[in-house]
Amino acid sequence: MTFEPRPYQAKALDKIYTDLQIMPEVLLSGIMGAGKTFMSVRLIQRLYNENPGMNFLILAHKRELISQFQNAFEKFTDIHFRHIGVCCAGLKNKTLERPITIATIQTFVGMKEKYIGAGLIIIDECHRIDINGNTQYKQLIDYLRLQRPQCRILGITASPFRMGLGYIFSNKCKPGSVNLFPVLNHTITYEELRKDGHLVNLKGVVASHESLEQDLAGISVNGDYNLSELGEICTREIHLDTCVEAINKYLSGYDCVCVIAVDINHAQLLYNLLGPEESTIVHSQLSDLDRQSNMLKWERGDVRIMVSVQILIEGYDLPRLKAIVMARPTLSAALYLQAVGRVLRTCEGKDHGFLLDVTDNTSRLCPSYDLDNVKITVPKSVEKAEAKER
Repeated sequence: MTFEPRPYQAKALDKIYTDLQIMPEVLLSGIMGAGKTFMSVRLIQRLYNENPGMNFLILAHKRELISQFQNAFEKFTDIHFRHIGVCCAGLKNKTLERPITIATIQTFVGMKEKYIGAGLIIIDECHRIDINGNTQYKQLIDYLRLQRPQCRILGITASPFRMGLGYIFSNKCKPGSVNLFPVLNHTITYEELRKDGHLVNLKGVVASHESLEQDLAGISVNGDYNLSELGEICTREIHLDTCVEAINKYLSGYDCVCVIAVDINHAQLLYNLLGPEESTIVHSQLSDLDRQSNMLKWERGDVRIMVSVQILIEGYDLPRLKAIVMARPTLSAALYLQAVGRVLRTCEGKDHGFLLDVTDNTSRLCPSYDLDNVKITVPKSVEKAEAKER
């Protein structure tokens, strides 16, 4: 184990460690690329060594994130792999009896009665947590606390807010709702890391067709745009052509590009237009073999463009990724921020990440490209409370 935390990571780890001694729920917000997975496994390493017999549970919502945590334990800690179990149907593994368990919530929730409980539960992408009503997260957290009433919960996210709710901490949420986290314990910002050279500068171009705004105005909204209606609009010839023409115009010099599509049909049509010589595709309907094969083809540089549906938005790390194409309109600041963050990691020969937006997302959510101040849709009562605080 030769990797030492960067100063900002050491500061965050000390703060989180201290707060976990006295608080049942702790929240860490860090811009994409801050190293939240690294900090999580290093925190577990410390507590694991200090507390023999303590169990740990990491919950994520995608198998790609499970693999990422596995790799981080191997690379950044000296915890033996036999002490780490994976519970993820997609990875064909359902091991629950080891001191450290990394699990997808979808698989774990169906097996929770077989789990002996944890002293620390880390929830990745915790902006997804909703404890209002009889939700899956609410049921699971209640069950785990029945097992271990003194357990601690650490939430980690790059976007401590959720559409329609407001912020995911304190009382900064819509009336009648409650948040799991009482405070935001620590924040790591984009500007902080950019200035210190840990993340690259962001450049961008908005190249949407002039008709898109009017087209979007007719879509049903329930939090975010209705996906089936959004897919119908974005697969119109004018918007498909606009996207492909913009990629050819602005990204011809970028050797690693990811396109964020609306749905599988939208992704397939864009892939067909871009062609198999330059692009590949990944979505949930592919077989495991095809999914892995296409990912590998892109990651090793056999093709330069990946067309993705949702899979690569959250938590995916590929430092050599140079450009992101936002082809999915969204009202969600969290989704926007997560997607843009994929291009911010440093890599040899990379001095910036590029955002090509063929939607109106940037114009509405982040017109100045200030990622620490993305426009968040919050209830009026939250806005008024924040104004009073200022």
